[in-house]
Amino acid sequence: MTGCLGTKSLRLIIEHPLPIAVSISIVAIVFVWKGLTDGIQSKLFTGIALFCLAVLAWCIGTFIDTPREHASRIVKEFVAAVEEGRTRDAVGLVSRDVMIVDDWEGSKNGGRAELMKALERLHDRYTLSHSTILSLDPHEREGDVQVELFLFVRVSSIGSVPSKWRIIVGETQQEGWSIWSIDALEVAGRKIR
Repeated sequence: MTGCLGTKSLRLIIEHPLPIAVSISIVAIVFVWKGLTDGIQSKLFTGIALFCLAVLAWCIGTFIDTPREHASRIVKEFVAAVEEGRTRDAVGLVSRDVMIVDDWEGSKNGGRAELMKALERLHDRYTLSHSTILSLDPHEREGDVQVELFLFVRVSSIGSVPSKWRIIVGETQQEGWSIWSIDALEVAGRKIR
Protein backbone atom coordinates (compact mmCIF):
# COMPACT_ATOMS: atom_id res chain seq x y z
CA MET A 1 0.00 0.00 0.00
CA THR A 2 2.81 2.41 0.86
CA GLY A 3 4.56 1.76 -2.47
CA CYS A 4 1.35 2.48 -4.34
CA LEU A 5 0.88 5.73 -2.39
CA GLY A 6 4.48 6.75 -3.13
CA THR A 7 4.01 6.00 -6.84
CA LYS A 8 0.80 8.05 -6.97
CA SER A 9 2.51 10.96 -5.18
CA LEU A 10 5.45 10.88 -7.57
CA ARG A 11 3.09 10.71 -10.58
CA LEU A 12 1.19 13.72 -9.19
CA ILE A 13 4.43 15.70 -8.90
CA ILE A 14 5.65 14.67 -12.36
CA GLU A 15 2.36 15.39 -14.13
CA HIS A 16 1.53 18.63 -12.28
CA PRO A 17 4.84 20.24 -11.26
CA LEU A 18 3.81 23.89 -11.26
CA PRO A 19 0.86 23.75 -8.82
CA ILE A 20 2.80 21.43 -6.50
CA ALA A 21 5.89 23.67 -6.57
CA VAL A 22 3.82 26.81 -6.03
CA SER A 23 1.97 25.23 -3.09
CA ILE A 24 5.21 24.15 -1.42
CA SER A 25 6.73 27.60 -2.11
CA ILE A 26 3.83 29.35 -0.39
CA VAL A 27 4.34 27.22 2.72
CA ALA A 28 8.10 27.91 2.47
CA ILE A 29 7.50 31.67 2.32
CA VAL A 30 5.31 31.49 5.43
CA PHE A 31 8.03 29.60 7.31
CA VAL A 32 10.77 32.01 6.16
CA TRP A 33 8.63 35.02 7.07
CA LYS A 34 7.79 33.62 10.51
CA GLY A 35 11.43 32.66 11.04
CA LEU A 36 12.63 36.17 10.19
CA THR A 37 9.95 38.09 12.10
CA ASP A 38 10.00 35.85 15.19
CA GLY A 39 13.77 35.34 15.09
CA ILE A 40 13.42 31.54 15.11
CA GLN A 41 16.17 29.94 13.06
CA SER A 42 14.50 26.52 12.88
CA LYS A 43 11.50 28.05 11.04
CA LEU A 44 13.84 29.93 8.72
CA PHE A 45 15.80 26.77 7.86
CA THR A 46 12.54 24.81 7.45
CA GLY A 47 11.34 27.46 4.99
CA ILE A 48 14.60 27.33 3.05
CA ALA A 49 14.44 23.52 2.94
CA LEU A 50 10.83 23.65 1.73
CA PHE A 51 11.78 26.15 -0.98
CA CYS A 52 14.56 23.79 -2.13
CA LEU A 53 11.97 20.97 -2.16
CA ALA A 54 9.67 23.12 -4.31
CA VAL A 55 12.47 23.73 -6.82
CA LEU A 56 13.28 20.00 -6.85
CA ALA A 57 9.60 19.09 -7.41
CA TRP A 58 9.37 21.58 -10.29
CA CYS A 59 12.59 20.24 -11.88
CA ILE A 60 11.48 16.61 -11.59
CA GLY A 61 8.07 17.38 -13.08
CA THR A 62 9.44 19.54 -15.85
CA PHE A 63 12.19 17.25 -17.07
CA ILE A 64 10.54 13.82 -16.66
CA ASP A 65 7.53 12.81 -18.76
CA THR A 66 5.20 9.96 -17.86
CA PRO A 67 3.76 7.68 -20.54
CA ARG A 68 0.42 9.48 -20.12
CA GLU A 69 2.11 12.82 -20.85
CA HIS A 70 3.85 11.40 -23.94
CA ALA A 71 0.54 10.01 -25.21
CA SER A 72 -1.35 13.26 -24.58
CA ARG A 73 1.30 15.34 -26.35
CA ILE A 74 1.37 13.05 -29.41
CA VAL A 75 -2.42 12.96 -29.73
CA LYS A 76 -2.62 16.79 -29.49
CA GLU A 77 0.13 17.14 -32.12
CA PHE A 78 -1.69 14.65 -34.36
CA VAL A 79 -5.02 16.51 -34.07
CA ALA A 80 -3.31 19.84 -34.84
CA ALA A 81 -1.47 18.40 -37.86
CA VAL A 82 -4.67 16.87 -39.27
CA GLU A 83 -6.60 20.11 -38.78
CA GLU A 84 -3.90 22.20 -40.47
CA GLY A 85 -3.61 19.82 -43.41
CA ARG A 86 -0.04 18.82 -42.54
CA THR A 87 -0.58 15.23 -43.64
CA ARG A 88 3.11 14.28 -43.63
CA ASP A 89 3.53 15.58 -40.09
CA ALA A 90 0.43 13.68 -38.95
CA VAL A 91 1.63 10.46 -40.58
CA GLY A 92 5.06 10.96 -39.00
CA LEU A 93 3.43 10.64 -35.56
CA VAL A 94 2.04 7.15 -36.22
CA SER A 95 3.67 3.75 -36.23
CA ARG A 96 4.67 2.22 -39.59
CA ASP A 97 1.96 -0.40 -39.21
CA VAL A 98 -0.67 1.76 -37.50
CA MET A 99 -4.06 0.08 -37.32
CA ILE A 100 -6.90 2.27 -38.50
CA VAL A 101 -9.81 0.41 -37.03
CA ASP A 102 -12.40 2.56 -38.76
CA ASP A 103 -11.87 5.45 -41.15
CA TRP A 104 -14.47 7.89 -42.51
CA GLU A 105 -15.84 5.38 -45.00
CA GLY A 106 -16.17 2.65 -42.37
CA SER A 107 -13.57 0.33 -43.86
CA LYS A 108 -10.91 -1.46 -41.86
CA ASN A 109 -7.33 -0.98 -42.92
CA GLY A 110 -3.93 -0.15 -41.56
CA GLY A 111 -0.51 1.28 -42.21
CA ARG A 112 0.89 4.71 -42.88
CA ALA A 113 0.05 4.56 -46.59
CA GLU A 114 -3.63 3.95 -45.87
CA LEU A 115 -3.69 6.75 -43.30
CA MET A 116 -2.07 9.10 -45.82
CA LYS A 117 -4.75 8.23 -48.40
CA ALA A 118 -7.57 8.69 -45.85
CA LEU A 119 -6.25 12.10 -44.76
CA GLU A 120 -5.78 13.25 -48.36
CA ARG A 121 -9.37 12.22 -49.19
CA LEU A 122 -10.59 14.07 -46.11
CA HIS A 123 -8.74 17.27 -47.05
CA ASP A 124 -9.83 17.01 -50.70
CA ARG A 125 -13.48 17.04 -49.60
CA TYR A 126 -13.43 19.36 -46.59
CA THR A 127 -11.57 22.21 -44.97
CA LEU A 128 -11.02 21.65 -41.25
CA SER A 129 -10.57 24.44 -38.73
CA HIS A 130 -10.90 25.22 -35.05
CA SER A 131 -10.35 21.79 -33.51
CA THR A 132 -11.42 21.92 -29.88
CA ILE A 133 -10.42 19.04 -27.65
CA LEU A 134 -13.22 18.73 -25.11
CA SER A 135 -11.81 15.68 -23.36
CA LEU A 136 -8.49 13.89 -23.59
CA ASP A 137 -8.31 11.05 -21.08
CA PRO A 138 -5.16 8.89 -21.18
CA HIS A 139 -5.26 5.50 -19.42
CA GLU A 140 -1.88 3.88 -18.89
CA ARG A 141 -1.94 0.15 -19.51
CA GLU A 142 0.79 -2.43 -19.55
CA GLY A 143 2.88 -1.65 -22.64
CA ASP A 144 0.82 1.27 -24.01
CA VAL A 145 -1.52 4.17 -23.25
CA GLN A 146 -5.14 4.21 -24.38
CA VAL A 147 -6.42 7.74 -25.01
CA GLU A 148 -10.13 8.49 -25.09
CA LEU A 149 -10.56 11.64 -27.18
CA PHE A 150 -13.69 13.75 -27.64
CA LEU A 151 -13.43 16.79 -29.89
CA PHE A 152 -15.30 19.30 -32.04
CA VAL A 153 -13.93 20.22 -35.43
CA ARG A 154 -15.31 22.98 -37.64
CA VAL A 155 -15.82 21.37 -41.07
CA SER A 156 -16.51 23.45 -44.19
CA SER A 157 -20.09 23.18 -45.51
CA ILE A 158 -21.11 21.06 -42.50
CA GLY A 159 -20.43 23.04 -39.32
CA SER A 160 -19.09 21.85 -35.98
CA VAL A 161 -18.74 18.09 -35.97
CA PRO A 162 -18.39 16.23 -32.67
CA SER A 163 -16.42 13.01 -32.66
CA LYS A 164 -15.15 10.39 -30.23
CA TRP A 165 -11.95 8.43 -30.76
CA ARG A 166 -9.93 5.73 -29.06
CA ILE A 167 -6.23 6.09 -29.82
CA ILE A 168 -3.53 3.71 -28.63
CA VAL A 169 -0.05 5.22 -28.15
CA GLY A 170 3.07 3.24 -27.34
CA GLU A 171 6.83 3.29 -27.44
CA THR A 172 9.29 1.14 -29.37
CA GLN A 173 13.05 1.40 -29.61
CA GLN A 174 12.91 1.91 -33.38
CA GLU A 175 10.15 4.54 -33.53
CA GLY A 176 10.05 6.06 -30.04
CA TRP A 177 6.58 7.22 -28.98
CA SER A 178 4.00 6.87 -31.76
CA ILE A 179 0.32 6.18 -32.38
CA TRP A 180 -0.32 2.46 -32.78
CA SER A 181 -4.08 2.44 -33.36
CA ILE A 182 -6.79 4.93 -34.34
CA ASP A 183 -10.39 3.92 -33.72
CA ALA A 184 -13.27 6.22 -34.64
CA LEU A 185 -16.07 5.47 -32.17
CA GLU A 186 -18.57 8.16 -33.16
CA VAL A 187 -18.59 10.92 -35.78
CA ALA A 188 -21.34 13.58 -36.01
CA GLY A 189 -23.53 11.64 -33.61
CA ARG A 190 -23.31 8.46 -35.69
CA LYS A 191 -21.82 5.48 -33.95
CA ILE A 192 -19.35 3.83 -36.29
CA ARG A 193 -20.14 0.31 -35.11
